[in-house]
Amino acid sequence: MKKKWILIGGLLGFLLNLASLSYGADKERVSLRISGGLSRFALGDFNAFIIDTQRFQLDNLRSVGYSATEEFKTLHGGRDLEVSILFPLGQGFSLAVGTGLLTTGSADNLLVLVSSFSRLTTDLSYNIKTIPVTAGIRINLPLSSAMSVVVFGGGGLYFARFTETGDKNLILFSGTRGYEKSWDVETSAAGWGGFAGLGIELRIIKGLSLLVEASGRLARISGFSGDSRTLFYSSENKESLKLLYYEFSPSGGGAFYSALNLPDAPIGYPLRTLRDAVIDFSGWSIRTGFKITL
Repeated sequence: MKKKWILIGGLLGFLLNLASLSYGADKERVSLRISGGLSRFALGDFNAFIIDTQRFQLDNLRSVGYSATEEFKTLHGGRDLEVSILFPLGQGFSLAVGTGLLTTGSADNLLVLVSSFSRLTTDLSYNIKTIPVTAGIRINLPLSSAMSVVVFGGGGLYFARFTETGDKNLILFSGTRGYEKSWDVETSAAGWGGFAGLGIELRIIKGLSLLVEASGRLARISGFSGDSRTLFYSSENKESLKLLYYEFSPSGGGAFYSALNLPDAPIGYPLRTLRDAVIDFSGWSIRTGFKITL
């Protein structure tokens, strides 16, 4: 964790130093931009895993009388926070150097399967986030003395984290507990991404402007690695984990299911695909905020 923050700080310091050299002796002043809002993520392999984890369990247990009373939900919505320093380059152009936080997750994502004699509950919680360190260009196109359109784009390094906590319990209606398993996983990775967008800048008073922005991004992060801990009844197991995506078929040639190699994942079946898992942070954001001229 310390190495990640040292790397983020070093990269941000390098970009700020580069920006200050570009800024030079320009008469315009440096600005601070702070914005936040809602975001939507593709998530790719993760949502495929959620959908097919449910499909696999239902396909296997429907024949013995199980049906779903509560189902997993895929993840898409999240939050976006950005902070950047704007160095004027002249003619309405600015160099923006910044960081932020993109985050999504779910607490108590439940799949409940019930038969005439038992209830099988899978409870999953996720925290998926990335801290981007970026540089880009912003172009202000004035519409009046108080309002301008802003066009922007850039890219940078995205430091991502994926964690999962899970519980799976089978309770017999006779009053006994038939199965009990819990686990937690923490992984991290880093990768490159880019963004572009449009906004409106409305001057409120001298040195303070209101921002409304919409942007899209492309950031597909892979190479996640970390640790997992599994508790099966009273037996605990800890191991290193490299997050993988695979597609398997219980029959060896019939229906295929998507999976991530998490502690409760099906194993031992013929595979069609095996590769590094991709957590796809690509998507869009809508933010509001302020620009403060320093």
